[in-house]
Amino acid sequence: MTQSNRLFRIDPEKVGTIIVVVMVVLFVIAMWLPSSPAWELIPHRDSDIFLYLGWRVLEGDIVYRDVWFHGPPMMAFVNALGLLIGGGSWWGLWLLDVAAISLAATLSILLLRRSFGLLPAVFGTAAWLLALLLFETWTKGNRIEGFALPLEFLALYLFVLTEKRNRHPWSYLAIGVLGGISFWLKPNLIGTWVAIGLYLMISRSFARRWRDLARDLSFIALGGLGVLLAVGIYLIAHNIVGEFWYAVFEYNLCYRSVSQASSPLDAALFTVRAGWELILSSGLPLYASAGWASGVALIATRRGEAPAMSPAAKMLLRVALIVLPLQILNTIIAGKGFDHYYLTWLPVMGVLAGYLAWLLAGHYPVQLRIGSLFRPRISLSNLGLLTLLLASGVFSVGDLVYRDLLFLLNPQREIVQQQVVDYILDNSAENDTVLVWGTDPGYNFLTRRESPTRFFFQLPLLGHGCDVPAFVAELVNDVKEAPPRLIVDASNNISSMPPLTRDATSAEVRSLVDFIYSDYELVHMMEVHWWQEPWPIYRYVGGR
Repeated sequence: MTQSNRLFRIDPEKVGTIIVVVMVVLFVIAMWLPSSPAWELIPHRDSDIFLYLGWRVLEGDIVYRDVWFHGPPMMAFVNALGLLIGGGSWWGLWLLDVAAISLAATLSILLLRRSFGLLPAVFGTAAWLLALLLFETWTKGNRIEGFALPLEFLALYLFVLTEKRNRHPWSYLAIGVLGGISFWLKPNLIGTWVAIGLYLMISRSFARRWRDLARDLSFIALGGLGVLLAVGIYLIAHNIVGEFWYAVFEYNLCYRSVSQASSPLDAALFTVRAGWELILSSGLPLYASAGWASGVALIATRRGEAPAMSPAAKMLLRVALIVLPLQILNTIIAGKGFDHYYLTWLPVMGVLAGYLAWLLAGHYPVQLRIGSLFRPRISLSNLGLLTLLLASGVFSVGDLVYRDLLFLLNPQREIVQQQVVDYILDNSAENDTVLVWGTDPGYNFLTRRESPTRFFFQLPLLGHGCDVPAFVAELVNDVKEAPPRLIVDASNNISSMPPLTRDATSAEVRSLVDFIYSDYELVHMMEVHWWQEPWPIYRYVGGR
């Protein structure tokens, strides 16, 4: 072959990879368009909290000291970045969401193609993407666990690349940095990094490579500690280490201990069952379970050392076998069974689904012809898996489209909620504060009306089973010292939130209600949801 022919030679697998990546990105954009601000006029719960945090950070407020939140500070910075990109609009956050999932899918394809080949990469990636569509809260975006997806895939990709090519251990420093970022998103998101560390300890110990083990773990720890130190400096500089510790660890330990289950075993079984049932229709837990069991069996019988399995595939499989039980354990520890908690299952389940497709590729191989360039070899068993994937894809996409159509064809909920925004804008000035009682700070964000207290959403103080009387007393004092122009009682938007009535069980809340009754007048009863009582809106008159 001449030099010119080699220059213009086309690699069908690389071309196929590029085509698949482009198709995946277009698919993600299409599926996430209905959750964009063009249709989603009011940010959903949790997202509105993060958006308010991001807005206040851009205004110079300090997390915990000026805006209190029971989680690590990274989401405040992520949302500040999104608002900066969007010029103050939450279109920027939507773009970050789409970029995060597109990047995660691209890295998934590259990782699995390098380890198992293109068709298993397509299968594994499509399997977890279709499962993702079943997460109603994620398809509305701005979730902590969602932003961790590309970090997990990138860490696995760097790990496989580094181990396979015996590259400089600086790659492990990058892996540690990614782990540190994940920790600051949410401490229990570091299961993948713990698994990588365990794999290194086991593999290096068996090979008696003690110096390599110490070096690699040191670089991972150095990268992680560098990120921890960077954020730690922010906490120390603003004297909020104690506030951070209480919010992230002490409060959440109490919150997680509140359970309606009769025993820890029942709570664990409920959590696992809820996650399994959530994504079962996608087929992903079935593929992942089969892949995990097959991988354990292959390694136990030493068939995992077969020459047909590349070194990259071996390493990735072994790490995945450790990651899956760790992620399930992390979800059990987190408790509650909120669907976005199970997003951490998707990367490792996608890897195991890709491994299963690779494992079955050797049975009954046949060659397909797709045009004159792309002629992949595929097994009848893989063809069966792809058929199942297509069927589950029809269900997952159909479920998402059905939910979107219900919303788009019946936008009354958003229109009525927009009336709350309009009322606040029409009846307050830009420099006025507004207290939205409950867990709906999205109205503060959309109207750019600051809360009169750092406790801009009050559910954690009164409605999670971990009441904090000192914080409630501080909130009441803030309202009395600098009365907001309007108070919107949105407590009936969530059943566990006490309303602003005199029969409240909390003495602090009763004190606030007495102040409202003496210094405010009821000016409007806002109809928001047909199944709820109207929201009372009070206007300050004490200064008259």
